Amino acid sequence: MIEKLIDIFNREGTITSCTFMSIVSEMGSLSEPVRISCSSLYLQIQEIYSNKLVADGFSKETANSIALMMNASIEGGIMLCLTEKASEPLKIISELLPNLLNKF
Repeated sequence: MIEKLIDIFNREGTITSCTFMSIVSEMGSLSEPVRISCSSLYLQIQEIYSNKLVADGFSKETANSIALMMNASIEGGIMLCLTEKASEPLKIISELLPNLLNKF
């Protein structure tokens, strides 16, 4: 998945359709329903990650923690790519995440 984000960024110079960060940062403080919807979407993404991790043998508690870290890392990586105008942050995350998962 991260590789797809890198490809989109390298091709288009931006990543607009894959993150809710801009919606939350611009509208979250103005509209509680928007904030709640974005929160729900983030939780759904984390649940997808968590379910995959549980299927791979992680405990539910560990999977939930890792899923949160993955979500935050990817979202933060997207923001860094946009501000740096470079795909390097996501490339680094893509390389480090598997190593981090192997340590659990």
